[in-house]
Amino acid sequence: MSKIIELLTTENEIIYNIIAYPLAMLEFFVLLLIVKFIYNIKLSKSQSIIFVITCAIIGSTIRILFPMPFNFILNTICITIIIMLSFKLTLFKSIIPFCVFLLSTAISELFVFFMLKQLSFTILMGAEHIPLYKIVCCCFIYLLIIFLIAIISIFKTNLNISDTIAKKEKFKIIINVLIALIIIYPNVIFLIIVDMQIPTYYIVYNLICALVLFFMTTYNTHRFNKLEITKRELDTANLYNKTLSQLVDANKGFKHDIGNMIHAIGGYVELNDLPGLKHYYQTGLLPEMEKINNLSFLSPDTINSPPVFGLLLGKYHDADRKNVKLKITSFFDYSSINMNIFDFVKILGILLDNAIEASSLCNEKIVDIHITIDFQNRKQIFTIKNTYINKNIEINKIFEKDYSTKEQKSGFGLWEVKQILNKTSNIKLYTTKNDKWFIQKFEIYF
Repeated sequence: MSKIIELLTTENEIIYNIIAYPLAMLEFFVLLLIVKFIYNIKLSKSQSIIFVITCAIIGSTIRILFPMPFNFILNTICITIIIMLSFKLTLFKSIIPFCVFLLSTAISELFVFFMLKQLSFTILMGAEHIPLYKIVCCCFIYLLIIFLIAIISIFKTNLNISDTIAKKEKFKIIINVLIALIIIYPNVIFLIIVDMQIPTYYIVYNLICALVLFFMTTYNTHRFNKLEITKRELDTANLYNKTLSQLVDANKGFKHDIGNMIHAIGGYVELNDLPGLKHYYQTGLLPEMEKINNLSFLSPDTINSPPVFGLLLGKYHDADRKNVKLKITSFFDYSSINMNIFDFVKILGILLDNAIEASSLCNEKIVDIHITIDFQNRKQIFTIKNTYINKNIEINKIFEKDYSTKEQKSGFGLWEVKQILNKTSNIKLYTTKNDKWFIQKFEIYF
């Protein structure tokens, strides 16, 4: 027993490296809690164990084999990739919890250092490589973070990072977090491992200033992002107001003409002209009713996802400018879309752009969107049909880069769709055609 105590209380690189692995499991268990807390993600017990063990082995091995700052850089890259694969998050969403973890660790380490310093300053002199000191510090640090997560979770507050944040704003947020890390981390390490002649209050003051700067820049970035979101919402609202205006005008016109329509229908009935009545209904009455129904459907109440609502509203007006009839049939809760909303909007936008463009060249300009959900096969189905001229189009080639049937077009859109399909396992796209319709069926499995 005395031998074990001696090994734990004296500098021993071998023992120090051995205990690094179990301590790393505690460390990455805390990271797991942070990721789950930030995004409210549920992970099975086996998935959680695999995540913690994988991170612990890779993280500890890198720290042992590589010196600072290379081990820090490699760990950041590797752990971020593991978070992406384990939680199926984007790169941006994977970086954020790891940076939060590093910041909280640095601040907790500083707090624990001061607490231990008050208890016994002599223990801390050159003790950074003593195994027992490492064990005590790590346990205190990570238990403190777990305690803070538990306290914050009482308020049921999660970090809601929208998938539709512009890349420029994501870049700004990441830069802010990295700047905070660059400023705070060296100060913490310097404060802990160096026998300083610099007054402690000066270092504390420096750290507080760095934290204040970080929170101010983060707050300003957040405010700017809210302004950008508000601007997009105002643009969508203007489009919606335009749609409401058209709907009101269409209803007024329909109400004004309803008497004439009834008289016209009565004339066909009196003359027993069923073919004429059928033609009148299909070419006159039905298109008017479909236009009003489509305009009524384009509202935030029925399309309960802001980015999808904005997209469909914009494409409706694009189609209207090109005299293309855009028909939408939907039995769907848009908030339940089971994929990254940014990628979904990109795919749907590209497919609609191509459909509207192809249909606009036809005599019969129609784009038909049918959205439903197949509960039996657990999939969400988005079908886009459009009339088209080029009956010889090669379906196998349209997803190739730079391939296009249109002049002065890059052929980049469908190739980009293919890249998203390749990196996402639960979505499929089926392309078919017949004499009248070019059909894209986009399926999301849940």
